[in-house]
Amino acid sequence: GGRVYRVGVRAAGALGKCAGVRARGPLLVAHADDCPWVRVAAATGLGKLGDDQDAPSLVRMLEADESLVVRRAALSALGSLDAYAISRPALLKALTDEDALISRRAAEQLARAGNPDDSAALRPLLRDERMVFGRSVGEVASEAINTLSSS
Repeated sequence: GGRVYRVGVRAAGALGKCAGVRARGPLLVAHADDCPWVRVAAATGLGKLGDDQDAPSLVRMLEADESLVVRRAALSALGSLDAYAISRPALLKALTDEDALISRRAAEQLARAGNPDDSAALRPLLRDERMVFGRSVGEVASEAINTLSSS
């Protein structure tokens, strides 16, 4: 029960702090664990490793995991990689996520990637009034479009 859960989360978190590829295998196993908090720790760990080859696993977590916290962690981990080409379709899809934080973070990541072609996908969000940390998704989308138009 609780002890196994705590051990799993701690183990996945510790693996993510390890340098090198030895941590990849166990983190990839942990990202399919039954416990969502172990999957969160695995996604966070994969992001900390910073290996772009983990992007497909993180994209699958973002697109398909039933847990909101896991999807948020996967999106955050994708943001620490230089894997725009792989993550772009998932980021574009995430713009219309039911969770406002996911929509906002996807807009921010697209802006950082700097592809002006992504402005078209951001435009429908300009009317999005959902609030996240005191700002609407629409405000963040507007800033992202401005950033992309100056790229």
